[in-house]
Amino acid sequence: MTAWRKEISVHNVSDAVPIRPERILAEVRALLPKDSIVVTDVGWNKNGLAQQFPIYKPMTHLPPSGLATMGFGPAAVLGAKLGAPDKKTIALVGDGAMSAVLGVLATAKERNIQVIWLVMNNHSYGTIYGLQNHAFGRNIGTRFVCQETQKDYNPDFAAAARAFGIEGIFIDKPEQLKPALEKALNSDKPVLLDVSMDRDVAVPTDGYWDILDIYQY
Repeated sequence: MTAWRKEISVHNVSDAVPIRPERILAEVRALLPKDSIVVTDVGWNKNGLAQQFPIYKPMTHLPPSGLATMGFGPAAVLGAKLGAPDKKTIALVGDGAMSAVLGVLATAKERNIQVIWLVMNNHSYGTIYGLQNHAFGRNIGTRFVCQETQKDYNPDFAAAARAFGIEGIFIDKPEQLKPALEKALNSDKPVLLDVSMDRDVAVPTDGYWDILDIYQY
């Protein structure tokens, strides 16, 4: 485990743009109280957190488990906060999951449920995108692209949050992560952080569980 931590430590402080996922996890862990509740969805957010994110207290990490239900995280974080109102509560979710259940923002606003959504936005169904590229050399239906411009496309999740009456913050540089997270953690209202994340980064997993090894046959 010490070797593993050393292997990824360079990525935890990377200033690369788009932002590396390891940098996102490191910034969240550094600021989040140890008894906070972290909810994940499917994809890199769940897998990466399970591999690289220390959990210090029982019942503070709530993943969708093997059911892998996309959209679990953005909604489940509301229940987690209602069940433990004294805990800081954050959902680390992908852009696919957030798109699936955007209506949870209305519920959070109506009930003033003080959660944080951190959207790890890589303009794709990232895990499926990686698997399809690995197995077939293509990304049909897994990368979100505007047909007119052929550029990456997603809704502006921060603007969508503001349309629901919730503070939305767009982040596309690593140095923006810390102040945005501090602001969200100190808020008494729900906050959405839309973080532009690298889609094609080679995440170090050799010898520790590589999802491409699992599905390559």
